[in-house]
Amino acid sequence: MIEIIKNKNKVLDAFEYIKNKSNDTNLVFYLSELTEYMKNVLEYEEKLLTKENYPDINNEHQKSHSKIVKNMIRLRQGIESEYFKFDLDLLDVVKNIYKEHTEKNDEKYMPYLRIKQFCDKKEKELNGNY
Repeated sequence: MIEIIKNKNKVLDAFEYIKNKSNDTNLVFYLSELTEYMKNVLEYEEKLLTKENYPDINNEHQKSHSKIVKNMIRLRQGIESEYFKFDLDLLDVVKNIYKEHTEKNDEKYMPYLRIKQFCDKKEKELNGNY
């Protein structure tokens, strides 16, 4: 769980980094790297939740992940277009979608994972498997 929290904080930090580099010629590269990193973070989360049998993983949670990645791809593609003028507000919109997801949706599964880890640990102790 700590790894998930660290990854999400890295993503939010990266948004701020990109925002400060908005006039940089490498902006498309930064957004591509962030999109790939976000995709990996979200995939890791989905695999963990699937492994731990989280009941809501196949519903809105995965759809929300897909929406986040699609928005990042659209933003990057827009920047690559000659008709697009980069607007920091658009970056903030995508960041806020991600942040809202982590604050609302991800907070739902954290208690589940904590209880599951506790129960798994107790079960191992009872069975003599430390």
